[in-house]
Amino acid sequence: KYSVSFRACDDLESIFCYTLLGRSISSLLVIAACLYVGSFLSPQNPEMYHLAEYLLGAFFQMFMICYFGVFITERGAAYNTCLYKSNWYSCSSRSKRAMLIMMIRMQKPLYLTIGKFFPLTLETFLQVTKAAFSYATVLKTV
Repeated sequence: KYSVSFRACDDLESIFCYTLLGRSISSLLVIAACLYVGSFLSPQNPEMYHLAEYLLGAFFQMFMICYFGVFITERGAAYNTCLYKSNWYSCSSRSKRAMLIMMIRMQKPLYLTIGKFFPLTLETFLQVTKAAFSYATVLKTV
């Protein structure tokens, strides 16, 4: 079951890594632009609400992408735990060797990346958010 998941994760990685890179960059730019434009609007301006909706949408999109990556990583780590908690000590020596090989292979976590640069984690979400705020601040001061 793990090898199927491992191959599926590799397939997802090869299919979506550059798409996720594009989405991450676009979310970063949208968040930075919304923050920049919003810094010039007054809170009473009705345009501010439209901007806030757009900003929340960009945040939500980036968060869901990163959360999905964390979900895959956690599910991959659960295989190792399930294998350890199984009734492995009553298995044949051949099965024990196969389990040992699987556990060694499972030392490398399953994860998706953003363009093969950054893993999809909640830390990456925070880094993108911090970068967007930094870019908006730089634009505001220039």
